[in-house]
Amino acid sequence: MSRLQVRALVGSALLPAALLLAVAGPGAAFASDPAASGSAGGGSVVGGPVVGGSAVSGSVASGSAVASAHPPASYTMKLSSTSATLRAGAATTTVVSFRAGRYLRSTRVALSVAGLPSGVIATFCPPTPLIGGDSVLTLTTVSSAPVGAFAITVTAITISSDPIGTSATFDLEINA
Repeated sequence: MSRLQVRALVGSALLPAALLLAVAGPGAAFASDPAASGSAGGGSVVGGPVVGGSAVSGSVASGSAVASAHPPASYTMKLSSTSATLRAGAATTTVVSFRAGRYLRSTRVALSVAGLPSGVIATFCPPTPLIGGDSVLTLTTVSSAPVGAFAITVTAITISSDPIGTSATFDLEINA
């Protein structure tokens, strides 16, 4: 191998470590480090992005700080109403809203529903809202929908390279 190729390989292999050290300082931990992996009593790395093949976290179980590119990402989803009682053939709506820090506000979420009984149709408008915005969930029952009480789970998952999900329950009661 020529001298230039060896230098390029060494440089590309060390770049992630150099970036981590530049951001976190000399106390940065790597997943391959015994202190970070827990095999030498230093705690275990939990969550976080992957940098150059090594897991990096915003915290270590022992309490030492580790580099993180962004603050922990999370958001909440709220339903304007969490239950409804209606007759077969009728419809109801609830507004699905989201709250998050600035880091996630321009992220879209995919909405879905689970636990729908036969004869109940769910639609979202818009189907992929931005976090920081809202969507209207409409539940429409057909006249032959089964009578009873049903727990419906509304789920939102961020449309990103690192999906984050949350869910809420909506109680639907259908009467004859």
